Amino acid sequence: MGAALRRNAWVLAAAALVAAGAAAWLARSPAAVLLRQDRGARWIAVPEPIHLGTHAWSDEVGYFHKDFELDAPASARLELSALRAAEARLDGRIVLASAPPAEWRGTRSIALPRVGPGRHEVLIAVRNRGGPAAVRAALRGCAVETDAGWTASRDGRSWSAARTLGSGSQAELSHCFPSAGAAFLDRLPALLPFFLLAFLWSWCLHTGSGPVWLHGRALTPALWRWLFLAAWGLLALNNIPKVPLNVGYDVGAHMDYIALMARSWRVPLANEGWQMFQPPLYYMLSAPAYAALSRFFEPDTVARLLRLLPFLCGALQVELAYLALRAIWPYRRDLQVMGMAAAGLMPANIYLSQAVSNEGLCGVLSAAVIVLVWRRPAAARAALAAGALLGLAALAKVTAILLAPALAGFWIMRAARGRDRRDAVIWAGLAGLTAVAVAGWYYARNWAALGTPFMGGWDPARGLAWWQYPGYRTWPQLLVWGRALSQPIYSSLSGFWDAFYSTLWLDGNLSSIITFRSRPPWDYRYMLSGSWLALLPSLGILVGALSAVCGGESPQRRYAGFSAACLAIYLASAMALFVMVPAYSSVKASYTVGLLPCYGVLCCAGLERLMRGPWSTCAVRAGMACWAACAYLSYLAC
Repeated sequence: MGAALRRNAWVLAAAALVAAGAAAWLARSPAAVLLRQDRGARWIAVPEPIHLGTHAWSDEVGYFHKDFELDAPASARLELSALRAAEARLDGRIVLASAPPAEWRGTRSIALPRVGPGRHEVLIAVRNRGGPAAVRAALRGCAVETDAGWTASRDGRSWSAARTLGSGSQAELSHCFPSAGAAFLDRLPALLPFFLLAFLWSWCLHTGSGPVWLHGRALTPALWRWLFLAAWGLLALNNIPKVPLNVGYDVGAHMDYIALMARSWRVPLANEGWQMFQPPLYYMLSAPAYAALSRFFEPDTVARLLRLLPFLCGALQVELAYLALRAIWPYRRDLQVMGMAAAGLMPANIYLSQAVSNEGLCGVLSAAVIVLVWRRPAAARAALAAGALLGLAALAKVTAILLAPALAGFWIMRAARGRDRRDAVIWAGLAGLTAVAVAGWYYARNWAALGTPFMGGWDPARGLAWWQYPGYRTWPQLLVWGRALSQPIYSSLSGFWDAFYSTLWLDGNLSSIITFRSRPPWDYRYMLSGSWLALLPSLGILVGALSAVCGGESPQRRYAGFSAACLAIYLASAMALFVMVPAYSSVKASYTVGLLPCYGVLCCAGLERLMRGPWSTCAVRAGMACWAACAYLSYLAC
């Protein structure tokens, strides 16, 4: 391990340097809505119920009031931070005029005239556009600091106790569901016998004991691949007619995009509709089917039939995982099967495939790029194919572009071992040029028409400005995790890691449904149990990523290292978006479905290290079997 750490010291040093630079940027950039606690004063806002929908991009105003008494004269200094423009009054006299909203970062400090004994009052008015009005203030010398003892008002007339801003909040909707622990105990009578049977079967396979028929020699990874695909087919037949049409992220807006292309056969600009900022490939593929089906079926039936493409994309992830794992662990059938389960039955992949969306197409094309690079030697033909697939993925969703640096680095590092680094650079360049040739026209058109290659759905320049709770971030939201193991539904309100975990291992945001009555028709006991059962594959992924850095030299370690690098790039990008777009929906693990082969490889690399004896081997296999069954049954609509 020591040699491995020394070999990767430059990688760790570079990562630490990047992390330090990112932290410094987060602490200073006005674009990062990150609130900093300092010297006891708390950030406070007007109390209000959590609204899970979107808010109009308009001014939010808050008034904050505090009465205090002094026994003796005091020299005072006002220290104030506000989100964003603020005006402060002491005893009715303005002591701080409004600062420009763009200069909200930092603390303004103003020396005040000597404050006499007696009763005094502080009144602070805050105005913010695109988020809640919040303030943190302290009157030094008077022992006055913002906290829950202040009163707050939206109109300056009706007052109530101020709300302190902490690490995260919880939506009322989440309490309509049982806790993950209660759900797990409820399903334990069904899961425990399944675990014991899977453990017994694994024991027979591992030791060669028991009846011959129990050894399951015919259940090869190739056969398991077909079983997983058949399960996907059954899921599609059952769910397409049963899952309501409102289930899915912005599904109505995706249908509008398809309908527009079917009518006009043109690619819209980002400012023409809610989802029109998305690249056009998915909608190009769906528009002919929409136009043809609309001649014979009602709109609702057409919308259901258009779900076939997302389902197909989700099922193809099983095949891609099988191809990847068979190449990396050719003699470990158990790892191939567990890796296929981890990738193909990932809940983010399953629930995302239920609705009309471009996410699945981008995911399967991105995964195809990864598997192609893994299985084919670095050569001109492979570079052309990888570049074409990457270009198509970027035409499906801009997220795919994040793969480019990891792919280039993988080629160069693999070629360096064969002393062909120059050729690898050429191949990486050829792949990049091919990707630009395939997708560049779309981003060049945006640049010419909009002044930017890509305009995100959150960009106010689209003319469709909005904001979503909470509207701010704190440092604990970047670091704390745990709500996803207790109340996973909408635990994305609590912080980054809860958001990622709850949308990777279960449909934590209910596919954008924000009312209990309209919730998706999932089996919530199984789904919430999955929050606990997913700790095993999560541990595998974490151990696999660590082994890529600290483990010995092996072909598997190289693939695990590439997978860890891809996941790190996606996580870093997601965290930047999390801070710059402080909406609870800005971070969803479904954005990483293009990394499903990487998840499978990391999970196998970690589980391999956990399976050190017959007992641990059988326990891990049985635990993964329980998780896979639970993940599948969660989304079999009833």
